[in-house]
Amino acid sequence: MRTEPVTLGAIASRLGVATAAGELPITSVSHDSRAVRPGGLFVAIRGSRSDGHDHIDEAVAAGAVALVVEHRVDRTVPQLVVADSRAALAPAAAAVYHEPSRRMRVVGVTGTNGKTTVTHILESIAGAAGIRFGIVGTVGARIAGRPVSLARTTPEASDLQRLMADMVADGVTAAAIEVSSHALDLHRVDAVSFSTVAFTNLSQDHLDFHIDMERYYRAKASLFTAERAAGAVIAVDDAAGRRLAAETDLPTVTVSASGAADVVAVIEDADLSGSTIELRARSFRDRLRFPLAGRFNA
Repeated sequence: MRTEPVTLGAIASRLGVATAAGELPITSVSHDSRAVRPGGLFVAIRGSRSDGHDHIDEAVAAGAVALVVEHRVDRTVPQLVVADSRAALAPAAAAVYHEPSRRMRVVGVTGTNGKTTVTHILESIAGAAGIRFGIVGTVGARIAGRPVSLARTTPEASDLQRLMADMVADGVTAAAIEVSSHALDLHRVDAVSFSTVAFTNLSQDHLDFHIDMERYYRAKASLFTAERAAGAVIAVDDAAGRRLAAETDLPTVTVSASGAADVVAVIEDADLSGSTIELRARSFRDRLRFPLAGRFNA
């Protein structure tokens, strides 16, 4: 994918800092010195195992023409100095790749279980409707059916923004992204404009990272704000979903298989051959049969 250059001044403005090299053209952005391309911006991130500031020479040798750093370094290339380079990566990448999430409809799906199932069902529905669709998640990414390998459920911000730009360039008009709690805490989906965000459920997981369930919940809940999304769909079959539906400031549709909600899915049967459900809402009822086994998928 070729990207029309954006000026370093435009990136600096997005990050709220100043630069004397405002007219310098930037064509790509990377947090990995090994992936830097000529004309690119290198964002030096402090990680748990290494510090990107220690790899600046490699990035410059690979063609980086500007840096985002947390402290000024003894190099001649222009530098944007920020308080938190990890938090700066997403808005910088969004600027470089011309805000791809604003040029298609993006659905973000979070929850302990069910993210992959939901995003793949959305992909199937979109395909049946003739919509060019993108998907990003645990088992990789696809751009209008073309597979793309990924290193993690939610890619690092620079990779995610570039991937969405590739989708736009390929004519994709809608996409679904699995949004992990790690991605939310580590700013990977900052600067993504979601049309809708969805919550599946919350159960004990990832406490090695989040320490306790309250912090885990707060990470998930941070996706459901007006700054990130235009609307929400929330499953309210567990306490976390009911709490989230009460706390979010987004226009919300609640869904349930067992209680009161805007949309209720009554499971009529579910076995190895598939499931039959009746969808009940204020304005409609419909019966669906689909070939996904088990009550959980229903």
